[in-house]
Amino acid sequence: MPSYTPGGKAHRILALLEEGPATFSDLVHVLGVSPRRAAKAKAWSIAEALQADRLIHRGGGAYHLTSAGAAKLAELRAAVDGVRRAA
Repeated sequence: MPSYTPGGKAHRILALLEEGPATFSDLVHVLGVSPRRAAKAKAWSIAEALQADRLIHRGGGAYHLTSAGAAKLAELRAAVDGVRRAA
């Protein structure tokens, strides 16, 4: 499993999916990358990695968070909180 950065793009996608299923357009939007073509490529790449690691899955035209994804999200949030406390 690749390393995911606390507060990074994958973290933002996992946090979005915690709220419920999201479309690919939602993933692109949450990344806030410009230009739009670059954002689509980046969102696709991250979504593929998250699916390969079984942190998300796609079904019914939307992406969904898995239980492993929820655990990874909690781990990333704990890491962000730890950095904030240390500062």
